[in-house]
Amino acid sequence: AAESGATILASGSATSANSGVVTISSGASDGGAAGTITVRAGDSRFGADANFVAGSSTEASGGSIRLESGQSTTTTSGSIVLASAHGASSGAIAVVTGTATTGSSGGLSLRTGAAAVDTAGSIEVAVGIGSSGPGGSVV
Repeated sequence: AAESGATILASGSATSANSGVVTISSGASDGGAAGTITVRAGDSRFGADANFVAGSSTEASGGSIRLESGQSTTTTSGSIVLASAHGASSGAIAVVTGTATTGSSGGLSLRTGAAAVDTAGSIEVAVGIGSSGPGGSVV
């Protein structure tokens, strides 16, 4: 086919109450690993974006996006990796708060959690090494 169809997963709209919730979940497993959930845009000659956008609000704070790894009661909790893919030139990663039109802009907090028994985690900021000399700067 010249073009594939679209798939839309949405709850209905509401005019005087809350609209419905959409939950995507794999089942739990007592004997092995639970299923993985993958959200992926398709490959193409021009690439494809995967967007996660929280809802806007006209009367309260806008919606939030939360990425949280799974906990473990017996060993290390899961990790969160935010990475751009390898390429002829790799893509940038930007962590930016929005511009404020009438109040303060949002803050940016980078911290490790406390440790009840062992040492708390470290924060490392480092630049890569270039083939033609030292890497970039940490400003």
